[in-house]
Parts: sequence; C-alpha cells; structure tokens
Amino acid sequence: MSNPVINRTKTIVAALGLAAAFLAGASAMAATCKISGGPWSLNFGTLDPALGNDITSLSGTVVLNCGAGLPYSVSLDNGLYFASGRRRLSNGAWFIPYAITTALPVTGVGAGVGGPASDIIIDLTGAINGVDYVNAVPGAYGDTLVLTILF
Repeated sequence: MSNPVINRTKTIVAALGLAAAFLAGASAMAATCKISGGPWSLNFGTLDPALGNDITSLSGTVVLNCGAGLPYSVSLDNGLYFASGRRRLSNGAWFIPYAITTALPVTGVGAGVGGPASDIIIDLTGAINGVDYVNAVPGAYGDTLVLTILF
C-alpha cells in the first residue's frame, strides 16, 4: 500500500488600512480642508508563496481640498510594525515587509474649496516583493498607517 501524497498550500491574505487624522489649527476665521476619495485601504489579496510574485496594489486616490490661502501639510506615518527601516504587515507573530510609494509629505497653501483646479491629489501605492513572503507563515496579515493633515 502506498502512502498518500498530501498537498499543503499556504494562504496569506494581506491588507493595509489607512486612517486619517485631521488636526486643525486655531484661527479667527473658519479654516477648512475637505478630504474625499478612497477606498482607504490597500488590499494585496491572497499571496501565493509557491509563485513568489511581486505584488503591487493601488489604494485609490485621496483628494484634499483646502480653503484659499490656508496653509496645510500632509504626512504618512510608518505603520504599527515598522522596524529596521521597513514597514511590515503582521499576523500577530510573523511579519512581511512592504513598501509604500507616495509623494508625501506635502505642504502648500490652499487654492480654495470647490473646484478641481484646487484639488491636491494623493496616491498611495503599496508593494510586496515575492522574496519577502515565500517563507511566510499562512494567515491574515495587516498594518495601519495614519495619514495626518495639518491645517
């Protein structure tokens, strides 16, 4: 009698949440910045370590629109599991490094709320190198980044 062949697959689901923090400065007049867009998450989907493909995920677009003459700055933190100069997804015990490509930090002065000419477009692209997850333990991995808007 022969031994059965057991196929074992790894399922790794990787997602990244994006939270926004708005910090308004004191002002004698009504100062506003409006943020819209989304989705506000990067979903890398199911990673297949047998393939080891590089994965890229586009988050969508975040649009910032600030009142005329209102100074603003936008920055992105390194996430909950940042170490050794790299952002990392975690399943609670194991980590998968990832990268974010963006033009942040951004500073400027608002052109006025209301029209597309005054929109500040913020795109975030996430990437995972295949070599960084081929030996990863199966499970759901995630991280949270904070997009901070000061005005």
